[in-house]
Amino acid sequence: MKRLSKNTITTIVVILVLLIVPQVLYSTGVITIYVLSILMEICFFSISALSLNLVFGIAGQFSLGQAAFVGVGAYVFGYIINQVPSWWMLFPALIAGGLASAALGYVVGLPTLRLKGDYLGIATLALDQIFVVVIQNIKAVGGARGFLLGIGSSFRQWWLFFGVAVISVWIMRNIVYSNWGRTMIAVREDDIAAEAVGIDTTKSKIWAFVIGSFFAGVAGGLSAIYSGFLQPNSFNFIQSFNYMVMVIMGGLGSLGGSLVGAFVYVAFLEGFRLLKDWAMYVPLLGSIAQDQYRIVFFALILIVIMLYAPKGIMGGKEFAILKGKELEKK
Repeated sequence: MKRLSKNTITTIVVILVLLIVPQVLYSTGVITIYVLSILMEICFFSISALSLNLVFGIAGQFSLGQAAFVGVGAYVFGYIINQVPSWWMLFPALIAGGLASAALGYVVGLPTLRLKGDYLGIATLALDQIFVVVIQNIKAVGGARGFLLGIGSSFRQWWLFFGVAVISVWIMRNIVYSNWGRTMIAVREDDIAAEAVGIDTTKSKIWAFVIGSFFAGVAGGLSAIYSGFLQPNSFNFIQSFNYMVMVIMGGLGSLGGSLVGAFVYVAFLEGFRLLKDWAMYVPLLGSIAQDQYRIVFFALILIVIMLYAPKGIMGGKEFAILKGKELEKK
C-alpha cells in the first residue's frame, strides 16, 4: 500500500482544521454568524479570483468580464433551485451554472481571444455590460427588480462553502500543473514561439477561458446561496475590477496569491466597518456616507501594498500545499 507523502498529510490536516474550527467556534458562541458569513464570502470570492487568475495570470489573457460569468452561474443556479428547492438538486444546479458560464466563455472566446491585451480587455468589458442589460429585461429571473431565491438560509452552511472551495481550488491547481497548464503558460510567455513548436495557441486560450468561466459560474452559484437575492447591477463591470484587484493584489500567476488576495479584500472591507463610530470625526470622512468611507481606507491599503509589493503579496511565490511535484523537487 502506497504511503501518503508528508505534504499530502499536511494538506489533509490543514483542510480538516479549517473545516472544523470555524464551525466549532460558531457552535460554542465564540464567533457570531456575521464572522462565519464573512468566511463563507471569502470562499466564493477565492474561487472567482482563482478562476480569473487561471485566465489572466496563467494563460495571460486580459479579461475584464469575469463578473458576467459569475452572474450567469448565479442566475442559472437560482432559477433551477427555485424550480426544485431541495438538497439533492443543489450540486446539479451548481454544476449547471458552471456549465452555462463555460458555454458562454466558449461562445465569447471564439471571436475575442484572437485579440490581445487592451483590445481583449475592452471586448470582455463589453460582455459585462451586455449581460447586465440582458438580465434586466428577462422577466423569468425578475428583470431589473431582482431575483429572490426561495431557499431562505437553509443552504448557507459553512461546510458547503468551504467544501466547494477546496474542491475547486484542488481541480484548478491540478490543471495548472498538468500538460494543459504548461501549454497555457507557454502561450502566456510567448505565443509566437509556442505556435512555432506546434501548440495550437487559439485552442489553448479558449480552453483557459472555458475552464475559468466554469469555476466563475460555480462561484456565482455559491454567491446566490449566500445572498439569497440576485440583482443585475451586482455583476457589473465594477465587480469585474474587484476580482482583478484580488488577483493582482495577491500576486499574478500565484494560486495562493489569489486566495490571499480574496481574503485580504474581504477582511479589510468588512473590518473597516468597525471604524464607523469614529470615522465621522475625521476631517473629510465626516461628509462621506458610512458605507463609503471604508473604500477610502481600503484604497490607501492598496496603494501601500503596490508600493512595497509591486508583484503582489505573494510575489509570485506559492504555498507548499499548492505546489506541483516538479516544484517540490527543487
